[in-house]
Amino acid sequence: MIEDQIKQRLAFLNPTFFNLENESASEQFNGKSRMERHRMIYKALGDLFKNKIHALSIKATTEKEEQAL
Repeated sequence: MIEDQIKQRLAFLNPTFFNLENESASEQFNGKSRMERHRMIYKALGDLFKNKIHALSIKATTEKEEQAL
């Protein structure tokens, strides 16, 4: 399933929270700009955009940022 592929490819981020619908949190994002965070995700999922993913909404936060919301 595509969900499993996405989870496997983003596992390197060691997310503390991962919601495949629209949210994820990772300490890997500490000190990174919003654009850098998105680039990390797009790089990990790159080839899936050709025929498996048609849309993606990203809210890339650290655990601390997520708790503050």
